Amino acid sequence: MFKLTIPPLQERKAAIALLASFFMPRYAAKITRRITTLEPALLEKLQQYPWKGDIREFKNIIERAVILADADTLTADLFPPEFQQITPLAASAYSDTALSTVERNHIAQILKQTNGNKAETARLP
Repeated sequence: MFKLTIPPLQERKAAIALLASFFMPRYAAKITRRITTLEPALLEKLQQYPWKGDIREFKNIIERAVILADADTLTADLFPPEFQQITPLAASAYSDTALSTVERNHIAQILKQTNGNKAETARLP
């Protein structure tokens, strides 16, 4: 026997789109509807949500949205109020920027503030 450890959903943000595309058609088929996509802003919100109930909470929320949907795309207004408060741009401001680029820009900004003094720049947070 071996132990299999699966990290919580909030640590697997990349899996959320895959899980949604897995569960949406299954729940839609149960009620004979065709739900094919998530709006992009909603996907960002789903990735930012903490998912304290892990995959069970995720499945329930997707099922609820599928039941409430009138079109073939799930939108944020189909989700509980706590999703309406999430602003996609806040957490994803650097999502398309490599960490090394963000770091380089930060160092350049601090160097500018210290008039190019590398020793002083290195001491600052």
